[in-house]
Amino acid sequence: MISPEKIKEYQRRIVDLKGYLRLEEKRITAANEEEKTGNPSFWDDPKKAEQTMRKIRELKYWIQGYEAIQAQMGEVEASVDFFREGLLEEYEVDAAAAQLEEQLSTMEFRNMLSGEEDKMSAVLQVTAGAGGTES
Repeated sequence: MISPEKIKEYQRRIVDLKGYLRLEEKRITAANEEEKTGNPSFWDDPKKAEQTMRKIRELKYWIQGYEAIQAQMGEVEASVDFFREGLLEEYEVDAAAAQLEEQLSTMEFRNMLSGEEDKMSAVLQVTAGAGGTES
């Protein structure tokens, strides 16, 4: 069963995530970019249009991901209440909490790797050490 301290921790992490993501800024930017797509001359430059659409998709990813986390937090809180009333089993509450933990961890990790360079490929080269190639 999820503890009240764990619920408070989830709430704190969600508030922190909102700050990291600068969510309100992303919402405003997404709305402005979507408004541009309504302009008839928007599609005259396909490369620029594709770039703008990619930017909108990325912004919406973060916005929708955060909203899904908020919804799951509500689900966890409701599950705890239902458990106390005897309407849910403990495993159902734990499943809702595990799903929230997974969503939060994924979003936090993706936020860490959201820099411009993080989208680039990497090459890893492994070479023999002190033992040489024959060992």
